[in-house]
Amino acid sequence: MGDWIVFPQRSAGATTQLICFPHAGAGVGAFRSWLGLLSPEIELGVVRAPGREKRFGEAPFRELRPLLEALVPELTRALRQPFAFFGHSIGALVAFEAARQIRRQNGRVGPVALFVSGRRSPRTFDQVRRVLSGLPPSELRTVVAELGGTPAEILDSEEMFEIVSVALRADLALSESYDYQPDEPLATEIRALVGSAESHLTVGDAAGWADETTRGFRVIEFDGDHFGFMQNPASIVGVINEELRIIVSARDHQVA
Repeated sequence: MGDWIVFPQRSAGATTQLICFPHAGAGVGAFRSWLGLLSPEIELGVVRAPGREKRFGEAPFRELRPLLEALVPELTRALRQPFAFFGHSIGALVAFEAARQIRRQNGRVGPVALFVSGRRSPRTFDQVRRVLSGLPPSELRTVVAELGGTPAEILDSEEMFEIVSVALRADLALSESYDYQPDEPLATEIRALVGSAESHLTVGDAAGWADETTRGFRVIEFDGDHFGFMQNPASIVGVINEELRIIVSARDHQVA
């Protein structure tokens, strides 16, 4: 559990867990800026998959199914109710499929909320699928630079970029090989988060996530671009704080 799910700052008084799923090639570091911004009742956990940070020496997964087979048991051991998932870009896809896998296992109760950031719904992603995992290093570096979110010192060094691109290429291959399988919608509140300056996703693009839930759904804009959750974390964390407060409060009243 310690390898897969990292809790950067444990909180004895927290009543809700928020487990975050990073974007392609990223790890726990992508959410360091969130510390101190989340409400005290929310405990932050981050998925650290093989091939990054302290797990750099482990081979990264290139397909979703084996990743879920390894990840979900670790998740279920770490989770306590109520919990929510946040995923950015490919992390949104992994979070969504992890929630579906948890539900399949003996009908286990899933997340109270699923926050999906910077990603089209899984049903519509095929319409804009791009094959990036096999690009030559120079072309891949150009694409990554255009998206933003990668430090300049990494982009400016061919050697450093080649090192970090191992996990990045694996995650891109995982996304490119994804095959959406229809299933019953989740009994989970879904919030699709779109940066106001996002150049790769519109509010309309994110609206398809509504098909994946039997509960409430909204598209919410926050201040920032595709990587606004890192560069302007206060905006998106403020949204999550407020949405989780409302969702968990409503759940508690239903239980009572």
